[in-house]
Amino acid sequence: MPVHLADASAVAFFGLPESATPGQIKFGTYNTASQSYISYKPGLKIVPGRSYWYLSKIPFNGAAFGIPAATGVDSDVPIQTGWNMIGPPNPRKYLWDDVLVLVYADNCILKFGPVRVGDLPEGNPFIDKRLFAWNNGQYGLVDTLNAYQGYWVRAKQNVTLRFLGSAGAAAAGTDAAKDNSGGSCFINTLLN
Repeated sequence: MPVHLADASAVAFFGLPESATPGQIKFGTYNTASQSYISYKPGLKIVPGRSYWYLSKIPFNGAAFGIPAATGVDSDVPIQTGWNMIGPPNPRKYLWDDVLVLVYADNCILKFGPVRVGDLPEGNPFIDKRLFAWNNGQYGLVDTLNAYQGYWVRAKQNVTLRFLGSAGAAAAGTDAAKDNSGGSCFINTLLN
C-alpha cells in the first residue's frame, strides 16, 4: 500500500464499519513463509509495498486512511523466498524492468546490486523476472506496476526491491509526504 500510517493495524487502515460481523468483510494478504493466504487476524499490519485484498458483503467504501508515501525518494520493499504479493510503495506507476534488485548479507552488508530487473539474466539466482497480475479471472504477465494495484513476483532468495524516486510517473493528485527508504536491510516478518 502506498501510504504511511499512524495506526498500521488493518482495522484502522480499512476503516471497517463498527457494525460489521465476522464473514461480512474479509481482507488479508499472502504469507510467503507459509505459502498461503491469510485473512485478517488481530495484529495484521499494513506495510507499504505489500499488496492486500478485501471482499465485502455489505456496503463499504474500502477507503484507505494514511499519509501518501513520498514519490520523489527511493523506497525499498523487502521480499522473501517464494511468491510475494507486491505493489508500488508510493502512488506511482513503474516499469517492472526499472525496479532495482539488491541482496544484503545477514550483517546488512550489500552482497549484490543494485541491478535493474531488466538487466538481470534469465535464470539469475535472485528473482523470476516475470511479473503477474490477476485480471478478468486469470493470471497474466504484465510489465508495468500501477499505483494501488497488486502483483505477484517470485523471489529465489530474500531480496530487496528498490523503487526509485526518479523513476515512474506520479499518480494524479498525489503529494510527496514521507520517506520510506530507511529500512532496506530487513525481512518483513509481520505476518509470521
